[in-house]
Amino acid sequence: MTARGSFGARTTSFVGLLPRSAPLGLVLLCSLGWTGKRAAAEGRWVQLVGAQQHYTVFLRESRPARSSWQPAVRCLVSLRLYNWGPDQSFTMSHTEVPRFPTERFRVWRNDQPLRCRKLGQDDYFTVFAASGETLQIVYEYVERVLPANPEARIDVFEDTWGFTGFRPPLEDLQVVVDLGPMYARYRTFPAFGRSSATPAYTYEDFFHRFFRISPPGYRTQGTEVWWNIHNGGVRVTTAARLHVEWRAWYR
Repeated sequence: MTARGSFGARTTSFVGLLPRSAPLGLVLLCSLGWTGKRAAAEGRWVQLVGAQQHYTVFLRESRPARSSWQPAVRCLVSLRLYNWGPDQSFTMSHTEVPRFPTERFRVWRNDQPLRCRKLGQDDYFTVFAASGETLQIVYEYVERVLPANPEARIDVFEDTWGFTGFRPPLEDLQVVVDLGPMYARYRTFPAFGRSSATPAYTYEDFFHRFFRISPPGYRTQGTEVWWNIHNGGVRVTTAARLHVEWRAWYR
């Protein structure tokens, strides 16, 4: 089994590690041939110190039917890593889920773009870490949200929080879901029989009437819903599922 630093359905995975002297063009191909057992052992040189996951839920016009709207989620993930081992390169991957097709995957190492390669449902990228180096990996992508229940006009987005394969401990995890663009779009046209002459719901009413979010324990600030977990809290180790469900007033 490949060692994984998992973000639920979308996973960030250690595929393998190579010494610094390995040619960059061969890192991906060679590491793919290594066994999961070796990757798991060597992957623990790298500690995932902290992670931030920011989801923005929004609507966009469908093509070619411009009269309809399609929900999507923009995901921005920031990982803070520390290499306790020697200089090394390791390959990581992001896995697409059919329910949430991925678009426009991009990744940076310390603000410098990294090259990605698509192979099946995975986006692979290779990271170099010097011995004793703290580095930041940031990746961004957009996922389309396919209708969960068209007849009931319900849409759902899900992800799972859980991290394995990295050297412990995970000291800090912050997760944010921003619903601001959804509320802004709701205010531009009527929903569920409400006419343009009827004042729109306040954001608080909109949130409570249209959305169901779990796991519990979140806080709200403005249009953001967030969780902040320190020192490997129970929701990290048990891989809690993020569930965002809403009434699809736009269909």
